[in-house]
Amino acid sequence: MTLIILKALRQYAIEQQEISTPGENVSEDIENLTNNFPALRDPFMDSYGNFRRFVGDEDMR
Repeated sequence: MTLIILKALRQYAIEQQEISTPGENVSEDIENLTNNFPALRDPFMDSYGNFRRFVGDEDMR
């Protein structure tokens, strides 16, 4: 799957616009993404490890 990185988050992903991941579902893709780019954990997940609904002004649903 190819993930499109929001402009506001590219600073945490070495300015990449798109990142391909080998996951079989969105949860695995996000896990792969945050393993490869640990700085993305805080924007994507709260302190309990749950996905945030909003990242900046973007609704992540």
